[in-house]
Amino acid sequence: MTVSRFPFVRRPRRTALVLSGLLMAAGAGALAVPGVASASPCQTLQTAVTVYRGDIGPAVRAVQCTLRLALRPEAADLAADGVYGPATERAVTSLQALQGLRVDGVVGPATYRALKAAVTAPAPPAATPSVAKGPTLRRGDTGTAVRVLQAALAVTVDGRYGPRTEQAVAGFQGRQGLLVDGIAGPRTRAALAYGGVDGF
Repeated sequence: MTVSRFPFVRRPRRTALVLSGLLMAAGAGALAVPGVASASPCQTLQTAVTVYRGDIGPAVRAVQCTLRLALRPEAADLAADGVYGPATERAVTSLQALQGLRVDGVVGPATYRALKAAVTAPAPPAATPSVAKGPTLRRGDTGTAVRVLQAALAVTVDGRYGPRTEQAVAGFQGRQGLLVDGIAGPRTRAALAYGGVDGF
């Protein structure tokens, strides 16, 4: 099946297909992003256009803006520069893991629906608090619990608690005033799930 790609991705021979996809998105496929001014380039998600790493343009920018809302505070600093690079891919895979989707970094129909739901829901995604539950995690651990932790940290979701995950946990602990040991124990997991350690 031919997928309409996005313009300005250095694929000039596919421009006709891309323009067709954009025309479709301008109709029923476009979704308004709450809280973004109408003049903003982040106003709509172009749901008819699948985007992934290496793509460039307004459709990518719209995804980045929506990710900043959907994954706040973890992705609040994600640059909305219209370039689908490693940081954007990490944010997308984090959202996919939290929403129980296939973790592939590709923003297609299912991920667009998850993005829309995440920014329109009155409460955080239901999967977010689950990071507070489960065993203490440390370097060398693997599995679903590690994937949920990685998604909450907005790091690469691979289910392996390696050096990068340990470093991300330690960095979060330092910012929260917790014991910095790189181990995701009950206190660290609760802070990740509920946005801080107050009252815990």
